[in-house]
Amino acid sequence: MRCSRHQVLKESLSEVRQQIILVCPWLSWRVFNNYDIYREFRQLLEQGVRIEVNYGYTEEVNRIRYAGRRVNRWTLLETVGNEDWKYDALRELTNLEQQFGQLLRLKLVSTHEKFLVQDERMAMIGSHNFLTSGPSDKRDFGIKTTDRNLIHFLINNAHSAQNLELD
Repeated sequence: MRCSRHQVLKESLSEVRQQIILVCPWLSWRVFNNYDIYREFRQLLEQGVRIEVNYGYTEEVNRIRYAGRRVNRWTLLETVGNEDWKYDALRELTNLEQQFGQLLRLKLVSTHEKFLVQDERMAMIGSHNFLTSGPSDKRDFGIKTTDRNLIHFLINNAHSAQNLELD
């Protein structure tokens, strides 16, 4: 049975009480807007829930490095040019980050991982870019798990990823 990654994301956002971690290379405004993710982020932040979002596709980050430019969210947006849809949620998310301080952490990393962790209770790992693409006929794979060892591994993976904007 094919599981809807957006359904799992929406369920996680409605059930989270302390923290949600989202790791996905791209951040599309279409998904944040069409699936009400932005509105849900705002509500969660107002309730004191911590949100960590790790993003930044490895090849695009490397393109900036190889050009000798400083890696940050704005050079990333410039680098993708006509494909700015990949990161067009950054401006609105940056506004939320400024409003809510440490509750929302946008972390530019070099990744192709796709996973989420909700409250150390549940994780979803898969091949679907759940913060970029909508429903698709493409074959994507994903699992939802409550395995505590795997959840802690994913949390440590997300927290230990180098924030390239701090270099």
